[in-house]
Amino acid sequence: MKLYEIAHEYRAIMAQVEAADGELTGIEYALDDVQEQMSDKCAAICTIIREHEALADMRRNEAKRLTVAAQRDETTVERLKAYLAANVPADGIQAGVFTVGFRTSKAVELDALDMADMRDLSEHFPDFYRTEISVKPDKTAIKKAIESGETITGARLVVRQNISIK
Repeated sequence: MKLYEIAHEYRAIMAQVEAADGELTGIEYALDDVQEQMSDKCAAICTIIREHEALADMRRNEAKRLTVAAQRDETTVERLKAYLAANVPADGIQAGVFTVGFRTSKAVELDALDMADMRDLSEHFPDFYRTEISVKPDKTAIKKAIESGETITGARLVVRQNISIK
């Protein structure tokens, strides 16, 4: 029997109890049975929840382990490229199916600037700077304001029932 069917049966039995002014004459066994079924079904569902929580944790940990391994591989690649660059002739080399050589590129390097220098440069050369602004609502402050009686347009305090499994 599904949990929602058990819950429906439980509510039907409780309606009978209410109709009988709280007396359990003749329906005690049915009530005990439906309560036991509900308990068993809830225990099974909680077990599945715990299994999926453990599986999610395991996968999260595996993802972290794989990320560390990928970073280690990337470091090895950079180290091996530097090794090749230091030892391959400037005109390159044909190595089996690989061609190892050099190409020219240009990149901008900036000296370390403190905030005052950066502000001065951005005033003199505004086209060379971007301004990035991140605006996020402070939900904790909004919650405190609403709780203290303020009206915040577009915000409301919602009471939720969060299930707890212990």
